[in-house]
Amino acid sequence: MLDYYFNCIRDCDTHLDRILNELDALKLTNKTIVVFTADHGELGGSHQMHGKGASIYKEQIHVPMIISHPAYPGNKKCQALTCHLDIAPTLVGLTGLPEEKQRQALGNRKGVNFSGLLKNPEGVAVNAVRNASLYCYGMILYTDAHYLHRVIALQRDKQKNVAQIKQEISHLHPDFSHRSGTRMINDGRYKFARYFSLREHNTPENWQDLIKYNDLELYDLKNDPDENHNLAADKEKYQDLILKMNEKTE
Repeated sequence: MLDYYFNCIRDCDTHLDRILNELDALKLTNKTIVVFTADHGELGGSHQMHGKGASIYKEQIHVPMIISHPAYPGNKKCQALTCHLDIAPTLVGLTGLPEEKQRQALGNRKGVNFSGLLKNPEGVAVNAVRNASLYCYGMILYTDAHYLHRVIALQRDKQKNVAQIKQEISHLHPDFSHRSGTRMINDGRYKFARYFSLREHNTPENWQDLIKYNDLELYDLKNDPDENHNLAADKEKYQDLILKMNEKTE
């Protein structure tokens, strides 16, 4: 599996190299801002999982955001927390348009323009852009793996015609009681997540509701960067911290 994934990355790199070489050939490299990012990562065996889904681990949700700008030196890293909502404001910010025109272009879109960090990306704090980054997940396709497997098996059944397959699939229904809905907050030091059933969508405001309707995860990113030790397994010991982090998800 990982061999296949690494080859996909190599294939992506090959095509990216073609684009960069073409910019050189057209003498546009010094006039072009190049942005490279992704929508999600690959669990790749970490936490005994692969692919993507209802999880909040860094292998899946921490994606590259690489910016090449002719006006700034390269080979710099930035630890500031950002999220996908920040991409559009940042791209508009990179145009150099007056602030009023930038506001007009963005309308009421959310997010923070972090293009100013390019001047000194390595010298900024983790909360330079935002105090925390929110991650939400509630994809129905991943709610019930058994349902999905049954649908795929029917679609591959060569003994049935299309009408029969559609008829049988229409009688299948995913189990929405599985706690696959996700809210996660990362403040740079701690990562907290709660998993809930899509039938029990909730915004817990007290401890009782939080533990009744949600499964919890809490990681100390400083002492446990690989997210292996779930502090929320000891709910009573970390109750105050859990409640504090939960408030940030609202």
